[in-house]
Amino acid sequence: MAVKTKGRRRAAGGGKNPIVRALRNDLRHSCMVLLYDERYSTSRDLSSALEEKRGKVSYHMKVLVEAGLIELVITRRVRGTVEHFYRPAYSWDAFEAMSIGIAI
Repeated sequence: MAVKTKGRRRAAGGGKNPIVRALRNDLRHSCMVLLYDERYSTSRDLSSALEEKRGKVSYHMKVLVEAGLIELVITRRVRGTVEHFYRPAYSWDAFEAMSIGIAI
């Protein structure tokens, strides 16, 4: 069931819940799965693994941080840039439960 809002359609139940909105994106979901495999990672590592542009992955990582699904662990300077290391904020079981709830 879809709800029409201001000329655009959105799925019912998505609303303004940032967790639901974040996990509905395939790239963000893939980033989350890889983070659980690696324990922690950078946007650069994830972009290489997913074969996506680094800027695109960085943007989606920021969305995941804002949703509270991942957290910034450490930052360090490397060759004039700053690397951001992220890790999941929830256990795998909690993440799976959230993903299943969204898929329904």
